[in-house]
Amino acid sequence: MNLTIQEKAVNTINIKRGQTLTFAGGIGPVWRVTNGVFKLVRSEEAVVALVQLAKAGDLIGVESLCHKAYQYTVQAIIDSTVEVHTVNHALSDPTTLVQAFLQQQRQTYDMYRLRTGPIGQRLAYLITLLEFRLDGQVVPIQRTELPTLKDIASTIDSTVETVCRDLNVLIPARPQAKVKKKLSANWAKAGNFGSFQTAAA
Repeated sequence: MNLTIQEKAVNTINIKRGQTLTFAGGIGPVWRVTNGVFKLVRSEEAVVALVQLAKAGDLIGVESLCHKAYQYTVQAIIDSTVEVHTVNHALSDPTTLVQAFLQQQRQTYDMYRLRTGPIGQRLAYLITLLEFRLDGQVVPIQRTELPTLKDIASTIDSTVETVCRDLNVLIPARPQAKVKKKLSANWAKAGNFGSFQTAAA
């Protein structure tokens, strides 16, 4: 795992999609999500269970306030950033405990929305979580910025095939790829493929 640390008032860490922030059983600080979305999972024998999602503004690892080990493995499902939330003990900042409590309630509701109802509605709700920013704004997400199809399917309790179909309705794939493919084929037929490769090099 390669984490990029930027020197600021607090350490800001960039975590790429698929990278892990914390491992269950590990020890570390409380983290605050400043951008992106993380999944909190717990492994039981051969089963990996999704417990919650943490979006921008959420705290991760609040159990460390009580000098406990991390309970969950936390992994970014899209490119994300976090910062160290500088609190040494629960009693030193009661507002952190209040935030953690309220956050827990919202995250429970999020999982309810992601696991019930038509697949299209679940997917649409997940996209709203992915598009949420720390300042409360909602920024449209690009198709290339989405989680993997496997991650999306496991999050909304669906299949990759169904996700693919409904995703094409919500966020259609760009048609440019087809145009480029068609142009390349035409150039190849015209005998210009060699010059195209040279130009690209």
